[in-house]
Amino acid sequence: MAALFGFDCLDFPGLLDGLPVGVAVLDGQGRVQFLNRALEALTGFAREDAQGLPCRHVLRSRACVQDCPWARGEGEGLGAETDLINRHRRRISV
Repeated sequence: MAALFGFDCLDFPGLLDGLPVGVAVLDGQGRVQFLNRALEALTGFAREDAQGLPCRHVLRSRACVQDCPWARGEGEGLGAETDLINRHRRRISV
C-alpha cells in the first residue's frame, strides 16, 4: 500500500487506520483500493471484501447518486456530509 503512494518506509495503512474518521482510497476508476478501520465499521465491509469494488457499491450513499464527490473531485482528497447504507441495510449519517 505504501508503495502505491511512493512511500517505502511509511506505514500508510497503519496511519489511516489510526484516524477516527472513515477513509477510502480509490483508484483512477473509482474502485476501492483500501478502507480504514473506521470506514470498515461504518459500512460493514471488510477491506478485503471491498477491494476492487466501485466505491458506490460500498458506500451506497445519496451523494453517489445525486452528485458523486469523487466524479467531480479530479482525484483530490474529498469529504462530504451525507448518509450511507451499510452492509446490514441501515442508513447512517456521515
